[in-house]
Amino acid sequence: RLQSQVQATSIPDEALTEKLMKLIKETQHNTGVHPFAVCAATFSVLAAATQGAFVLRLERHLPPVSLSLWFMVEMKSGGGKSVVVNYMENLLKASLASLEEKQRKLHSDYTTKRTVWESKKKGFESAQRLKIKKGDDSTEIDEQLEIHMRSEPKRPRELIRNCTDITHSGLISIASNELPTLMISSAEGGMVLENVDDKFMYLANSLWSAEDVRHKRGRGESIVIKSARLSMAIFAQPSVYEKFIKLVGEQASGCGHFARYIGFKIDGAGPRVDDDRSEVSVQQGEMFARDMAEIYRLQ
Repeated sequence: RLQSQVQATSIPDEALTEKLMKLIKETQHNTGVHPFAVCAATFSVLAAATQGAFVLRLERHLPPVSLSLWFMVEMKSGGGKSVVVNYMENLLKASLASLEEKQRKLHSDYTTKRTVWESKKKGFESAQRLKIKKGDDSTEIDEQLEIHMRSEPKRPRELIRNCTDITHSGLISIASNELPTLMISSAEGGMVLENVDDKFMYLANSLWSAEDVRHKRGRGESIVIKSARLSMAIFAQPSVYEKFIKLVGEQASGCGHFARYIGFKIDGAGPRVDDDRSEVSVQQGEMFARDMAEIYRLQ
């Protein structure tokens, strides 16, 4: 079992800000899912948004702390794993729609500019080769090419949140785009955990710690992955975790992978939520989604 598992039955009101506490209660009311599961789903979404926009500085002489969060939630079948994960994702869809449309336009503009830039580059290079072939002075065209190379269009950063390819190579591929908003949120935790090997742990640990990662592509040159961040919320049944811990538990503990998780073991449905919605009369979920969209715009 995870040593960091929370040994409590409910979330004390004073543990969270009033705004977050109301959001947790509203989400629990709407989904019927245990508050700890709601908490994990909520904070993983919050971490994925903030980890690329802010850093926490505790003392001047210490390096900044990443805001990435990892959760492991052990729940029995029928506990609402898919319900709460899908609920949080659906909350964000409308608020992020305009931002995603803006990203699509930026990428379309980039593609057009890149095409024009590549065409001009080929023209300069062709003229340069012709000058050299004829034995003519190529100083002017050399300077023009040098100036042009400095104007290479920069690929806009994509808004990619939930990783779909959770293998080590898949995570390398997407993280190499320097994305600070990466998240693995899965109600089918077995699909994630079966890919957690030593390579995955090393990479994920580095992303959690906001460290640069050097990766060698086969026999080719090495690339350095910068500015990528990763939060996780893995929901799975007890038997899945038992199998995972037996296979790689010792290794995961030894490299500090387990130490980065906040673990919840949920046996039941949690405390009953009454029908009094006075504390959640304002649509907390909608407010939360708007706040998340504003944070994503900072990146």
